Amino acid sequence: MVQSKKSKPLRNSSSTLLSMCIKCVARNMRLYENNDYFIKLPRHLKTKIIRFITRCLQEIYVPSFQILLNDAITNLNLVSFDTDDNLLLNISMKSTNIQSLYFKGTSKNLSYEGILQVSKLRLLKQLEIFNCFLVNDQFIENLATSCTSLNHLSIPGSQISDDCFNSLQKLALKNLNVSNTKISDKFLYNISKSELVDHLEELNVSNNKKVTNLGLSKLPWETLKYVAFHGCNTDETLFDVIQPATKFMMWSVPC
Repeated sequence: MVQSKKSKPLRNSSSTLLSMCIKCVARNMRLYENNDYFIKLPRHLKTKIIRFITRCLQEIYVPSFQILLNDAITNLNLVSFDTDDNLLLNISMKSTNIQSLYFKGTSKNLSYEGILQVSKLRLLKQLEIFNCFLVNDQFIENLATSCTSLNHLSIPGSQISDDCFNSLQKLALKNLNVSNTKISDKFLYNISKSELVDHLEELNVSNNKKVTNLGLSKLPWETLKYVAFHGCNTDETLFDVIQPATKFMMWSVPC
C-alpha cells in the first residue's frame, strides 16, 4: 500500500492577491489621480493602501494620496514625507476621526495657517510635530482648546516658551516632549505646581540651555517614570537631589 504524502496547507490566495494589489497601487499612485474607480474604492481599501504607503514607502504623491483620505483612519504617520498646507487641510476635512498624527514641519510649503488645521481634529490623543518653527505659544493655545483629549504631545524644535504653560496645563498629558525649545526653569516649576503632576509620566526637556539644576530639582521625580535632560545647563550636583527618588539613571560621557 502506498501512503500519500500530506499536502501542505495552501495560503489564503485571496488575501495574497489583495496584498499584491495594494502594493501595486501604492507604488504607482501617479496613475490614479483622475481615475473614477480609484475615487470610488471602499474606505477600508483606501485605509489599507495608506497604511502600506506610510509604513513601507519613502515618498507620497499628494494628489492621489489625498483621494485616499477617509474617516476610517485613526492613525497617520507622515514623518517620512513632506507635509504641506494642502495635505493638512484635506486631513482635517476627510479624516476627522484621527487620534494619532505624526509629521515633520520642515516643508517650505507649510504655513502657520496650515498647521492650525490640526486643531480641527477634535478626537486627537497623540500629536508629534518635529522641528517646526511655526509651532508657537498661540498654536498651543488653539490646540489645547480644541483637542481636549490630547495626552501625548511631542513638539521638539518648536518655538514655544514658558508662556504656553497655562494652555498645556488644561490637558491631561502623560507624555510631553519640549526639547530644543525656548522653555526655562519657570516651565518646570509650573509643572510642579499644576494638575499636570497627577498625569505626567514622561518628560523630555533636552537641549534647553535655560533649564538648570534649579528647575529640574522642582520636578515630581517620585511620580515621573522618565525624564530626559541632556544638553541642559546642569552639573553633577543635580544627582544629589534626584538620586533618592529615581530607580534608574542613564548618562553619556563625552570622548
